[in-house]
Amino acid sequence: TVYANLRFDDAVMADGLMELLGEFELQSAAWMWIHRRLDAGDDGVTADLRRALGHPELDVRAAALLLVGHRRLRALADDVRAMLADPRVPPMRHGEYPGQGGRGHSRTLAALARDALARLDP
Repeated sequence: TVYANLRFDDAVMADGLMELLGEFELQSAAWMWIHRRLDAGDDGVTADLRRALGHPELDVRAAALLLVGHRRLRALADDVRAMLADPRVPPMRHGEYPGQGGRGHSRTLAALARDALARLDP
């Protein structure tokens, strides 16, 4: 509810989404915008999440995998399956340590993909 009154310019967010997701300080606003679109039933968000799953920053990919699984976005199941063989662990960014601010990563993208698929498959 803290961010309930935020206003997003959809055109600006759409144009710069991948850059916003890659910026540590701006990621939360970008993910909020995606969540709001999911809540509103915006079909176009699927394409944006597909792009997030291929983002150059591995922590963005990890966050996208978690979102796809928790929201049970079955339309992205094939994109998630493509990550089942990815043994990389998203690195920490900005000198943070595991567990600090929730930014530390200890699981591979493949493990996150398996978890997401378990939620997607009935």
